[in-house]
Amino acid sequence: MKKLILIIIVFIILMPGCSLIKNNNKDWNSVSNSANRNIFFGYNGDIYFNNISELGIYKFNKDPKKTIKIADGLFGRVLIKDDWIYTTIGTDQELGLYKMKIDGREVTQLSNKKTFQVIKGDEYLYYFHPHEKNGGIYKVRNDGTEEEKLVDDYMIYYLYIYDEWIYYLSGARLLYRIKTDGSDKQNLSTDEALFMVMDDEWIYYFNGMRRIKGIRHDGTNESLIKEDNNHFNEYMNIKDDWLYISTRTKTSRYSDWILYKINVSTKEEVLLYEGVVENIHIINNQIYFYADLSFYRMDLDGNNIVKLFDYSM
Repeated sequence: MKKLILIIIVFIILMPGCSLIKNNNKDWNSVSNSANRNIFFGYNGDIYFNNISELGIYKFNKDPKKTIKIADGLFGRVLIKDDWIYTTIGTDQELGLYKMKIDGREVTQLSNKKTFQVIKGDEYLYYFHPHEKNGGIYKVRNDGTEEEKLVDDYMIYYLYIYDEWIYYLSGARLLYRIKTDGSDKQNLSTDEALFMVMDDEWIYYFNGMRRIKGIRHDGTNESLIKEDNNHFNEYMNIKDDWLYISTRTKTSRYSDWILYKINVSTKEEVLLYEGVVENIHIINNQIYFYADLSFYRMDLDGNNIVKLFDYSM
């Protein structure tokens, strides 16, 4: 039974996700780390991470071999703001949305709803679960009061907030935005979108598995960044004017992958890593990613690869 619960939590954590409020890619954490499952989060010079294998939230500073355990448990993704860690628990006994102090003290349940991901505004938390039968996007105050449903969509993917707008993918894989009070819902594109990241001006998304496209926050200036009929795109992140993309050949699911970056203006491409790459996080000027049953860190140019820890169930 314990192994079954662990498998379920791993599935929830390793699904596509969402992002932070009024952030941009000049900040320490890429705004699109949570689209890559928010396993890592940089805060006050430390790297916090959720280690499912060791059942807890940990942190390290410069040396990833010298870790400190912050909290015990089978947690979801990690979000930190104003010295509070926001996370989720998916087990039946402790189901819901939680916060705890940065040192793991004062664990408080904010909602008992099944919660896939959480994003933090100034006064509210916004969250959703893509497979909850009642569906939708919810908000709740930082103290757990005034919980309210904003969107009724059954399936939700990739949640972001910028300037009083919530951006997301619907179950039909279409781009939408809606005001943070639940009003003025707008469809931004009729294109199918399978993965989305954002910066403070643009949304970038996989149109099907072969095309990478961009569109402004208001749905204008939709444009093609790249089309490749020989590869399927899998994961993506963004820092400054560079998209970081893992892609694979059409014929193989778990081989013939590469990680590369492409400049959205010049279309220049740089190969960074050869091999299966998932969960691309960018913190400061380094990439954190999953490959070959382990998590790694490397510089933005692909140099100085360091193994952080193994991932096993």
